[in-house]
Parts: sequence; C-alpha cells; structure tokens
Amino acid sequence: MDTLEPPRRGPLPKAWLDAERRFIVRLAQPPRATVVLLGLLIAIHVLGGVLVPSDSGTWQRIFGLRPAEIMVALGARDGALVAEGEVWRLVSSGFLHWDVAHLFMNGLALWGLGRLCEVVFGPVRFFWLFLLCVIGGNVLSQTAHVEIVSAGASGGVFGLLGALVAFGLSRRASLSPPLREVFTKQLFPWILLNLGIGILLPFIDNRAHIGGLVTGAVVALVLGDSLTDDHRPWPWATVAMALAFGLAVGWAGSMVAFHAGFGAAP
Repeated sequence: MDTLEPPRRGPLPKAWLDAERRFIVRLAQPPRATVVLLGLLIAIHVLGGVLVPSDSGTWQRIFGLRPAEIMVALGARDGALVAEGEVWRLVSSGFLHWDVAHLFMNGLALWGLGRLCEVVFGPVRFFWLFLLCVIGGNVLSQTAHVEIVSAGASGGVFGLLGALVAFGLSRRASLSPPLREVFTKQLFPWILLNLGIGILLPFIDNRAHIGGLVTGAVVALVLGDSLTDDHRPWPWATVAMALAFGLAVGWAGSMVAFHAGFGAAP
C-alpha cells in the first residue's frame, strides 16, 4: 500500500528568518516611546484639569466630562477658530481627551499599536508617524465639521493601524506567513469594526479616523521600516524628525498657553 508523505518544505527564505528574529527581539524590548507618549497624554489631561478654572471641583475637572468651552481653552479643534487661522489646534487637539474614559480607550489602543509600530518603524519614526496622522485626521475632519469641537488621539491611533496594515501588505514578500497574518488579517478587521462603530455613533468623528488611517498608510510607505531590511534613516533624518515633532508639539502648547491666558505670547 502506498503511503502519502507530507511534502517536504525547503529552507525558509533568509528574509523571512531575519524579519522574524528582529520582530521577536524588538518586541521583547520595553516600548519606551509608547510609554513616553502615553505619559504625555496623561500629564496633559491632568494638567488641563488642574490649570483651567471652572465651577466644578478639581476631581471632576480631571476625571469627569469637560465642557466644550474648557476643551477649546485647552486647544481642542474648534472648526470656526481653525478656519480663522488657529491652525495649531490641528496638533494640540490630538493630545486632549474629554474625560478619563475617552483617554483610557485611546490609551489602550495606543499601547497595543504603539508597541508594534516601535518594532516596525523605530521610536523616532513612531512619534513622527503619530503626529502626522493626528494632523491628517484633523485636516479631513475640518473639511466637513466647521462648527464641531473635537479632540482626542484617535486620529493618530487609526493612523498607526493604517501604517501597520500598509506595512504588512507592501512588504508581504519579505514576511513569513505568521508575520503576514499579524500585520494584515489580524489587524484589518479592527479597521472595519471601528469605522462601523463610528458610523453608528453620531458623536464619533469618523472623518478624523479615516483621515488618520489614510495618512498612516501613505506615510508608512515613505518612511520605510527597520524590520524587513533593517533600514535605518540617516542620522540627520532621525534628528530632523525628532526636532520636527518637538517643535510642532511645543508650538501648539505655547499657543494654548497664550490663548488660554497661561502665559505671554510666544
């Protein structure tokens, strides 16, 4: 009786093995950039509750739902003000949250996606990617919701999701099947689920989510990655991206301080 033997597998492509090795090693390292960004979001939320006066107590200002006028004072995106020239709100609004629940949900997503983005793109490019996706999401939102006040890091979070899926699709030839699944089949349903939730819930700014998603996918193709080919940007490019992130966030923060009456004009 003939027996059927399973087909013999040849040696795995070296690119697959290298990518898997880098993925395992880097995923085991502490996600320092993600922790720093989460710490920044938490610190901004707490400081906003302490610094901005209102009729409610400090506890309520930190943990409770904040009124729209307080959020505008802290730098939320007011479509009318942005149209009048306060474009810095396209940056600052991505670092604000309406309440602790809003911060927790975005922070939870950022923790998971940020760790993967650090593995794939490195910490500096991760910061740069998040910032550009925040801006891209707010720009698309601005085209339709001039009268709406919005805030939150979800545009940036969607951008990280889009960047990871774009990475998985564009580098699929250099990724082993298990890694390919991580960056495509396991992440793509989350895009559909969250966009569907945004359609069902009218208070969610789905345009910001879509804008961040598309921005992340495009930027990921331009940035390159450090997983499949171990590509690292030139030192000057790394410094430039770090400075650009710091200057953009610092500029937006100084404008918030000025317009909210916390300091002098920059």
